[in-house]
Amino acid sequence: MGELHGLDISAASIEVAGQRPENSSVRYATYPGGQLPYENDTFDAVFAITVLHHVPRGDWTQFFQEMTRVIKPGGFVILYEHNPFNPLTRWIVSRCEFDRDAVLLSARTAERLYRTAGLCIEHVAHLLLFPWQGAWLRRVERALQKIPLGAQYAVIGRKPAVGNESRTTSAQASAEFSELLNAN
Repeated sequence: MGELHGLDISAASIEVAGQRPENSSVRYATYPGGQLPYENDTFDAVFAITVLHHVPRGDWTQFFQEMTRVIKPGGFVILYEHNPFNPLTRWIVSRCEFDRDAVLLSARTAERLYRTAGLCIEHVAHLLLFPWQGAWLRRVERALQKIPLGAQYAVIGRKPAVGNESRTTSAQASAEFSELLNAN
């Protein structure tokens, strides 16, 4: 794997993450919002994991444009977010101090943001339908990924490749990410 970078608006969170021995090779920085501090076409993938609901709604489009700008052609934007259609998720978020000003967005809204930023949707899955583990429950959950009931969801999009820059087909990428989403 190449370089791994981590950004957060919270300097305290960055400090804690940077002190963990397993994160010693990660390059951390605080990010106040706006333009991401990277050159165009820098990364193979960008992950935004339960971040967007903290970004002001009016900045969502710019945030997606920035993620798209910093990934290479053929690269991926992977978003994990809380599902506003899950009653337990809404209940937990409404009681969480960190989520006081959070605005939950649906997977459908996220998909529109992907398309507006010029990304192609590769995979959408609703996750964590069952809070407990078990092989048979994981199989049931996989079968229900298209139904928007899970506590969270993942949307995976790809920046269109230029020429033959991307060697991975959409079907291969979707299968690989499905495997990642379903791994424990």
